[in-house]
Amino acid sequence: MKTRLLYILALLCVAGWINPVNAQNQRIIDSLMNELNGDVADTTLLNTYLTLSSEFVFNSPDTALYFTDQALDLAESLQDTLSIAECYNYFGIVGTIQGKYVTGIENFQKALEWYEKGEDLEGASILINNIGVVYG
Repeated sequence: MKTRLLYILALLCVAGWINPVNAQNQRIIDSLMNELNGDVADTTLLNTYLTLSSEFVFNSPDTALYFTDQALDLAESLQDTLSIAECYNYFGIVGTIQGKYVTGIENFQKALEWYEKGEDLEGASILINNIGVVYG
């Protein structure tokens, strides 16, 4: 009986920690969505799209794809190498989440190429790890 009571108490504590995190993420998302309605510089808009992609990538992959598509179009027009790489990374993550492993790896490889063009070794190492996770 004591064990069961402790288990229930632990679940309630964990549930109490999870809700504020979701509420905090929702506040971030709401703030970012408001930025989209304003008159902002292209780089700010690009960063907003990328942050929204990050917020949605695991919980709502289709929404993440929408914002990543928007970010990629803008990053290409700005010729922002590292943002293009980040977009392909999100495409890769969504692909693997949806079970499209080949598509995921292809996008990770594109992201790796862009990180290498931008001479971002940290980004490249993250992509190599992402590819390894899919194969693992």
